[in-house]
Amino acid sequence: MSTVAEEIQRLKQAKSGIKASIINKGVAVDDAATLDAYPALIDSIQTGGGTGETTLQEKTVSIAANTTTEVVPDNGYNGMTKVTVTTKVKPAIYDGTRLALSTFSTIPDYDYSQIQNADNLFNGCNYLTKLGRYLNCRNMVTGTGMFMSCPNLQFVTNMTPSGVLVLQFLDNTGNMTKMDKMFAYCTNLIGVSGKKSMSYLRTDACTTMRSMFYQDILLSVVPMFTSTSNVTDMGFMFWGCNDFNAFDCNYDMSKVTDIEGMFTNSTITSFTRNNGPLDFSSVTNATDAFKGCTNLTTLAGFTGLKANLSLSDCPLTVDSINNVINEMYDFAGNGATPSSEQGTLTLGPDNLAKLSDAEKAVATNKGWTLA
Repeated sequence: MSTVAEEIQRLKQAKSGIKASIINKGVAVDDAATLDAYPALIDSIQTGGGTGETTLQEKTVSIAANTTTEVVPDNGYNGMTKVTVTTKVKPAIYDGTRLALSTFSTIPDYDYSQIQNADNLFNGCNYLTKLGRYLNCRNMVTGTGMFMSCPNLQFVTNMTPSGVLVLQFLDNTGNMTKMDKMFAYCTNLIGVSGKKSMSYLRTDACTTMRSMFYQDILLSVVPMFTSTSNVTDMGFMFWGCNDFNAFDCNYDMSKVTDIEGMFTNSTITSFTRNNGPLDFSSVTNATDAFKGCTNLTTLAGFTGLKANLSLSDCPLTVDSINNVINEMYDFAGNGATPSSEQGTLTLGPDNLAKLSDAEKAVATNKGWTLA
């Protein structure tokens, strides 16, 4: 059994050793400090101090799903305090699961790039408010009713009309041949575009846009397309769109045969192509194309128009009426006789009263009947 003197000596040696260790960690120790002051000195030691310095790192790594990786400190570090691992999961290929009536507010995280038939893909998604990302449509050939009856969908655009970048657009739609009813009954929809800019949607292969925006009462951004040179049907395309004013578009309508109800009950004030006339030379059915368009005052005319057309609901300016008369097809000059579906321009009594006899004669000399 050790003596009291030996125990005191052992304590002095232990104190001296602890003092040396504290100093080695970069903390000064006053010679007069008593042993009971040492715990506070030990608490004040900073990580990495003293000899045999330890430099620790926090690190975040990202790895692909179903893989392993070794995580080691970077150069300059000899230990780690924390490792955060994130896993990159590639979206599953869309398996054809019916999405209609689902409760999601953004489109589910699938890889849609292999879909060819996108008909009714999101039809009836009542809770869908936005795409949540851009949608790759590179292999889609048909998109009939793709977003039909999504009443809360607001933007399918690169940016909002106020210039806010949202990157929620349809990309690579240039192979789609059918876009009929694509956004019909989207009653909160404001704008639609592709990747190119705020307004452009790739439509190079499209042949039908019938009822594309039917009854989209808040649609205020005039949709622009990369090409409509293959489109033959624009019937009911903007039926009931009540938030339009001036409608200056880039549409090539040279192959369009059907514009029945195209702007029925809409609020457009003008309809032009790059501030000039539109090509109506192939139109065979223009029934009710401008029915109920009580705000429409300005037209640049319809080049080559042969089909019967009524503008009786439109309070047109005299210049606009004359633009229509001057651009429409000259039956008499081409030795042709209009069929029962051709050659009648219905202006209504108010518009007719705006024309002089000479102006009316321009139409009748072309073989047209004014009503």
